[in-house]
Amino acid sequence: MVLMERDRTDTCTDLEKRAALCRERIAARNGASDGGVRLVLAVLCAILCPHAPSCGANEPACDAESLLAELQSIGVGWQDSVAQTEEPEAWTLEPIEPPPLFDIPYHDILNPARPVQGSRSYGSVSGGILVNSRPLPLDGEACYVLRSHVRRNAHWATDEMLELVERTARRLAERFEGTRLAIGDASLPEGGDIRRHHSHNSGRDIDFAFFIRDRRGRLLNPTGLVRFGASGQTGSQLFDVERNWYLVRTLLVESKGQVQWIFVSRPLIQLMLDHARSIGEPEELIAMAQQVMHQPSDSSPHDDHFHVRLYCSRQDLLEGCLNSAPRWPWASLYEERHQARVEELLSGLAAEEPPGQIQLIDFLVQIDGRSAISPLVALLPDRPAEVQLAILAACRQLRASGVGREVIALYHTSSDPTVRAAALQTAVTLPFAEAADLLAELLADEEPTELPGRPPASRVAAQALLPIQEPAIVPNLIDALGSRDPQTRILAATVLARTTAKQDRVDWGGATANQRRRAIDAWREWYQQNRDLPRETWIRDGFAQAGHPLAEDLHNPDSLYPLVDLTEAEEPLAYLATRMLREITGAPGPPDRLSSRRRKAYWRDMIERQSEADY
Repeated sequence: MVLMERDRTDTCTDLEKRAALCRERIAARNGASDGGVRLVLAVLCAILCPHAPSCGANEPACDAESLLAELQSIGVGWQDSVAQTEEPEAWTLEPIEPPPLFDIPYHDILNPARPVQGSRSYGSVSGGILVNSRPLPLDGEACYVLRSHVRRNAHWATDEMLELVERTARRLAERFEGTRLAIGDASLPEGGDIRRHHSHNSGRDIDFAFFIRDRRGRLLNPTGLVRFGASGQTGSQLFDVERNWYLVRTLLVESKGQVQWIFVSRPLIQLMLDHARSIGEPEELIAMAQQVMHQPSDSSPHDDHFHVRLYCSRQDLLEGCLNSAPRWPWASLYEERHQARVEELLSGLAAEEPPGQIQLIDFLVQIDGRSAISPLVALLPDRPAEVQLAILAACRQLRASGVGREVIALYHTSSDPTVRAAALQTAVTLPFAEAADLLAELLADEEPTELPGRPPASRVAAQALLPIQEPAIVPNLIDALGSRDPQTRILAATVLARTTAKQDRVDWGGATANQRRRAIDAWREWYQQNRDLPRETWIRDGFAQAGHPLAEDLHNPDSLYPLVDLTEAEEPLAYLATRMLREITGAPGPPDRLSSRRRKAYWRDMIERQSEADY
């Protein structure tokens, strides 16, 4: 043994340091008590320090044979303790230790000279920046940046990402000799928009090349990204299922569940999950991987690389790093620590003058402090105009709800036109139930508002109603078709069509007064006949009259495909089809920036995945 060949004059103090790995293995695998660990140290002392009477004042004399026998009697074998035997790897996801619930004083939080320790990921992955970034190894022992990506200078990340990459690469190299993890793009040195990506802005995203081998099983070190289809084969190159699965496994374990997404194509996901089951991986780990691995529908299928995303670290979350959904049940998003910071910032509102109050409010917005909205709105009546404006802006930016009464009251009572304009802007972003009365009132108000450009209030209300299909507001919308403002009429007609699926084929911007009058009468007659019917009936009738009858059971995947086809139809059918697909599937839908063809592909993909999951 290597240990027996060492200089036997090593002190027990030095020996204890060299036995650290041994202690950890025994404690983890056998639940050894302190006494059990001392026994191990005593055995090591007996072998390596035979002339020493003891290994510490409280240890027994070094009798190797009796100590070995005692060690074996508690279920810890000598070979288990020291030799690096090959065994199935255990899987545990250790929880991250909860942080303390105190925070630094609010004036220290706001101090612009406060030193920033380590890296900082600010904002979202698609709209953020990176401060004090760390470079990933261009050519390390266990990982390297792909030759095709080096010149992009996109190999920068947060401390947490760098540490995860290095730990993961080491684990892979230990498991598979000669294996090196190939890195694609992470982020630019200061974050921000990066070519070829919609995310990667804030140091929490990174791409890894797949592990590849040839037909003879030899590992290949890729110099670029290689695309694989469902078979896991491209020419003479094979998707190395074993190594790629171990990469996924290690990322989940080494990050302690802080990996939010691993984007990769669905056929390759299936290959890895099948392999995991075949080697007896725990079902909990497989279930976790099945949720975290995902083929995106709003970008490339990721059939040539892994795209890994982390949640915000604890410190970044307190400074303005923004997580997006979903939050997996095993992940820690530090809610209690975040709330402690919100409360500390709120505590300064009573002590600070208006400039300081505005600073506090701005920082609450920066850290997504939505729990602060109610306390802030309660301050609206008694604060100076500049603070009221900051509170109203916070309501809009944090997508507040439950504050309609206070905001609308301020709109009606304030004598400051700037505050009234901000209150109106805020009110029309509230949930319909909170702003319904105000919107109905505004639809009939053709006087200019205090908003920039001074549009009539009716136009502001109609614009706010575009994403809302609420039957109760239909009579007010019909009345708004008679507005003097052409834009109000066009907007009101659009909302009516989206709410009812009825198409009137009227040019509400250019039609004559008589044409508009006849069309309004037709709308009133229609509403009189149909107002007691549920909106679902309106929608089905509207689709049928347009030549697209809908099935009774829209939750059946076969019934949903006609709706998918209608996402490319004319308005309002395309809009309504998309809304219905969102409601039925629960999916958020593709980004507006996508073409109609790609939006249609998104929905077909979504339905197929949900159908497979149900099956």
